[in-house]
Amino acid sequence: MGNLTATRPPQPWTAPTASDPVAATLRLPGSKSMTARALVLGALANGPSTLAGPLRARDTELMAGCLRALGAHVSITETSAGWSGRTAWSARPTSMSASPGR
Repeated sequence: MGNLTATRPPQPWTAPTASDPVAATLRLPGSKSMTARALVLGALANGPSTLAGPLRARDTELMAGCLRALGAHVSITETSAGWSGRTAWSARPTSMSASPGR
């Protein structure tokens, strides 16, 4: 005969709860898709845009390069005074009148 073991029905798990209100600040990790979208929006904006704490990855670097090739200015600052040493990217459009062929 094989192993015979008694099985019990699964017991529900009760999630912990706080006894008082919770106050917290969370720093979420960057997202490739959110960073890429924010870079595009920054390149299309009427003025300069700053992305605080974007995800720096191959995909986002390629997006920044593509936007530069299309004429936008994208710069990366590794340490920015207002962001406690986190990466900050800035994006600003190049005026349409300065575009080649216009």
